[in-house]
Amino acid sequence: MATVFWAGDSCTVWLDYRADGGLEFNGQDLGGFGTPGDHYEYVVTVPIAEFGALRRALRVSADADVLAAVCANVARIMPGGEASWLTRHGIEHDVSVWHDPPD
Repeated sequence: MATVFWAGDSCTVWLDYRADGGLEFNGQDLGGFGTPGDHYEYVVTVPIAEFGALRRALRVSADADVLAAVCANVARIMPGGEASWLTRHGIEHDVSVWHDPPD
């Protein structure tokens, strides 16, 4: 079951393990781009092969639970967003975004 990783005024981000063992951030911003009814959703995935790099960036032990370590560091990760943080730390990840503009 996904864990609420972060929640702001209009955006919520959930965190969970994928079926393949990787990590997945799922975000939904109901405030979208400042237009009523505008919103977007996104998924940021980190493959299991990047868990070593992720643990080093988080400064946790090599056997630390990645999801718990990421959650414990939300204050370091979310000011600039999870994808930006991963990029700054050289951690490979994929991003998919869906935008649903108002009618």
